Amino acid sequence: MTILVFEAFIEWMTSLIAEHLYAGVFFAALIETIIPPIPTMAVFPTAGFLAYQNGLEIYQVILLGIIGGLGASIGSTVDVENATYTNTIGDVELATVWTDPDFDSSERAFYYVRVIEIPTPRWTAFDKKFFNAEMPEKAVMVMQERAYTSPIWYTPSN
Repeated sequence: MTILVFEAFIEWMTSLIAEHLYAGVFFAALIETIIPPIPTMAVFPTAGFLAYQNGLEIYQVILLGIIGGLGASIGSTVDVENATYTNTIGDVELATVWTDPDFDSSERAFYYVRVIEIPTPRWTAFDKKFFNAEMPEKAVMVMQERAYTSPIWYTPSN
């Protein structure tokens, strides 16, 4: 049942991006960020493939994906007053190896990965706590790191 739901979602995501191109990428990334169980691998490989098929600029696709991904938060456990956080809403460590189960060496392929860290106290929160300092009202006290891979294109040698 879960696999059927995921496959239906992938088909819907593909049609969203294919029909609306740049706007589709933006909304797919926004949806993917708002609903955490939706994996990034459902959005960006599809976007990359359709960008290639439709002659879209891949850098614009990635930029719109990033902007769409900024539209939501994954939650926060940061206690700014004590400059602490608990790692209860994400994995403690990210280390994986992924193999494309549908890889066909005779076809073109595109891969891209995005990782979002849970929010953590920024150095300003640590300074406020350690030095018992007053911080300006607009001081940023929480940060959230993001990592993006370079896109990887595979082109058959034939």
